[in-house]
Parts: sequence; C-alpha cells; structure tokens
Amino acid sequence: MKSLVSLKSFSVFPEYFITFSLLYLLIVVSLLVYSSRVLILQKSVSESIALILFMSCYLLLNDDLITLNYLSFNNSIVNDYLSFLTKFILCFFAGLYFLVISEFLQEQKIITFEYLIIALFSTLGLLVMCSSNDLLITYLALELSSLALYLLASFKKTSTYSIESGIKYFIIGAISSAFFLLGSSILYGISGSINFQDFHYLFRNLHFMAFRSYYWDEHNSMYILLYLILEDYGLPTLAQFQSSLIEIGLVLILFSLFIKLSLAPFHLWSLDVYEGSPTSSSIFFAVITKLSIFVVLVRLCYACFYTLSDSWQFYFCTIGILSIFAGSFGGLQQRKLKTLLAYSSISHMGYIILIIATGFAFSVHLFLFYMIAYMFSSLIIWSLLLFLRLKFKACF
Repeated sequence: MKSLVSLKSFSVFPEYFITFSLLYLLIVVSLLVYSSRVLILQKSVSESIALILFMSCYLLLNDDLITLNYLSFNNSIVNDYLSFLTKFILCFFAGLYFLVISEFLQEQKIITFEYLIIALFSTLGLLVMCSSNDLLITYLALELSSLALYLLASFKKTSTYSIESGIKYFIIGAISSAFFLLGSSILYGISGSINFQDFHYLFRNLHFMAFRSYYWDEHNSMYILLYLILEDYGLPTLAQFQSSLIEIGLVLILFSLFIKLSLAPFHLWSLDVYEGSPTSSSIFFAVITKLSIFVVLVRLCYACFYTLSDSWQFYFCTIGILSIFAGSFGGLQQRKLKTLLAYSSISHMGYIILIIATGFAFSVHLFLFYMIAYMFSSLIIWSLLLFLRLKFKACF
C-alpha cells in the first residue's frame, strides 16, 4: 500500500524545522519566565536561535537537489538551486547575526526574549520568500517579515526615536504593500494567474507569436496553424495583449520592492529608520533583509517577464544610477555613523540593481557573489560599531 503522505510534499524542511523550533522556544521560554518570575538571559536565547539556524544550514546541505528540483504545494513553492543557495546564505548570516548581538542586547536595554523571537519570525518570512513561486506566497512572506521588522524598529518603548522609526517604517511598508497588491491584481486580471511558471509560459508564447507575426505573413499556413492551436487550448494570442497594462502591473510590483530595498528616490525613509531604531535592529535591516527581495526580483525579471526586458531594464538602470549617486554623495556630509552606513547600503543596492539590469544569465552569479561580500563586510562593520559602543561605555 502506498504511503498517504509522500516525502516529496515536504520540500521545505528548513522552514518546517525553524517554525517548530520557534514555537517550541516560545513556549518553553515563556513557561520558564512565568514560573521563575525572572528574566531569561538574552545571551542563551540568542545562541539557541543561532544554533537553530546553523542546523537549518545542515538540513539544506543534506537536500538531494537532483530529486528535489521540482515544484510543490500546487506549484506555489519552487525548490531549485537558486532557492537552496540563497536560503543557505540567509541562514548562515542570520546565525552569525544572532551570535553577534547576544553580547550587546543588555547594553541596549533590550531585556525581553520576545525581541529575538520576532527577529526569527522575520527570518522565517525571508526564507519562504526565497522559495516562493507565485505572487500570493511572495506577498504573505513579505508581510510576515515586514510586520516583524516594524516591531524590531519600535521595540524600545522608552525611546521616542525608536517609536517614530517604527511608525515611519509601518507607513512606508503599507504603501509598498498597496503597490504590490495593485500590481498583482492587474497581472492577474490580464493573465488569469499569479504563478511565476504560468507567467513564464504565457509570455514566452506571446513572444514567439510576435516573432512569427514579424517575420511571416499572416496568410502563411504555419502561422495560421499555430494561431489555431493556441486558440483551441484557450491560450491568449498576441492581439489580446496589445496593452500597456502588463508593464504597469510589473512596474508597480518593482516599485514596491524598490521601496523595501530603500533604493533612490524611495530611500528617504530608511535614513530615519536606521538612525532611530536600536542598533541591533539596524544591523538586521541592512544585512539580512536584502537578499530575499533580490531573489524575487530575479525570478520576476529573468523567469517571468524576460520578454519585457526592454521595459524593466530601463527602470533598473535609472533606479540603480540614482541610488549610487544618492548613496555616495549623500553620505559625504553625514556626521552620524548609522546614517552614513544607511547611505552606504543604498549605494550598494544600486550596484546590485545595475548587475541585474544587464539581463545576462551570468548576472545572477555576479549578484550572488556581490551579495555575499556585501553581507559579510556589512556584518563586520556593524559588529565593530557595537564593540566600540560597548568599549566606550566600559571606559566611562
């Protein structure tokens, strides 16, 4: 008798493991705090979360990608080499992040374990985003991560700057989510689907039809045969898509993700948020949250709408050049270190956007190499900032 549950249905073992570990950690720590009426040491909880993330890296390394390179959950989750590598990078650097901040949470007067649980929730949303294969899963993962980030920004209830940062982040995030939903609804109204694979096949067929109609006469028998085949299978033809609505829907989604990446001219909110948030939260915003959004951009532009490259390449180049200039020249007159690092992040994101704008397959490799170097160097710089703050307070 065949098993009722196939192992192929469980293609996201790291996400399952982090989810159950998170719930277990939440229940156990809550009971310990309630029973003993003392605060749990933040260092122990932070190191436990780092261990969970490193064990998730081990789960990723044990996945057999030859047999698991397929779609699951009604084609809404993709398990490919891009998702494997990006999730491994994300888990590794998130684990390093929790190890780094374990020494400094008490110095920042963050003495509740919920802060670390919320950060782990955000990491879980970022991992799901790396494997998402439709707009709905992408939106849900993005919102799971974003809601946690709003709380991280405003976690210092005694600081007006922190509360202001959380409110600003929440308002900008709501605007970004509205753009994403509006663009998704336009694409769904045109194509009848929100799945990335459906977008790929649909617009590839439209590109093929455009190629045939350009080089062949409409009275050619092969063109008529192909037209009839597409019509019999219910696939839309090129004549039904002579509209700029496709580009409008795609641009709205891209602008939403550009806001999340704090690219120019959508970067002004990030300066106040990075400066007013706790330093440990600013590290998370600058280092951990960027990679998953770039993965979504790569899937949209390279897998779904590559035939519209003339449109999105223009926006990518424009936004990338603006971000480089805004980040480079805006940071020259800064005297606040966290704001200076925020400008640095903006310029680096501009460089990555220019890499993706080239449209070559090798650009994905370059983007991943650049992203690894950026995350590693940024984590070191922000860690040095925490060490200096701790050393300065110890001296005085």
